[in-house]
Amino acid sequence: MEKQRLKIEDARPHFFKIIYGEDIKQHLVLIPRDFMKHLPQEMPNRATLTGPSGSHWRVSVKKDANGTYLQKGWKEFMKGNNLGGYEFLTFRYDGNMLMCQNFQSQWS
Repeated sequence: MEKQRLKIEDARPHFFKIIYGEDIKQHLVLIPRDFMKHLPQEMPNRATLTGPSGSHWRVSVKKDANGTYLQKGWKEFMKGNNLGGYEFLTFRYDGNMLMCQNFQSQWS
């Protein structure tokens, strides 16, 4: 049963983002277009990010001609998870616009 559950979870749409250098100063993150194909057309304007501790952060989702971004609240998410060096983040979609991250940093 546990193996089946892991396979299902692994099949969820996901993308990764490497945060480094100038990315640390930005207060938004671009969601890849290929990932957006898995989301509903009528997307909510908010998302919930869950960090490794289980804490949640609400962030705004903004769409413009250049793409779709996680915006307001992203800075607080980064601070709350002590992100600041070279970080590898994995975002997963669970069907309710809840995006969870797994972090790996250069210091791990």
